[in-house]
Amino acid sequence: MMSPMEFKIEQDGKSNVFMASWDDPDGGGIRTQAETLPELYSAIQEAVRCPPCSL
Repeated sequence: MMSPMEFKIEQDGKSNVFMASWDDPDGGGIRTQAETLPELYSAIQEAVRCPPCSL
């Protein structure tokens, strides 16, 4: 069973872009960004579904 993925979410103070990151303990991870929180949520879902093809 896979452990839950906890993303760190931050908002850039200058551009107001939201950024999400998750670091894989075995190396690598996921990084994505969006202009709104709903868009960020969708971007995270897409990245988790297909990490290799989202590059």
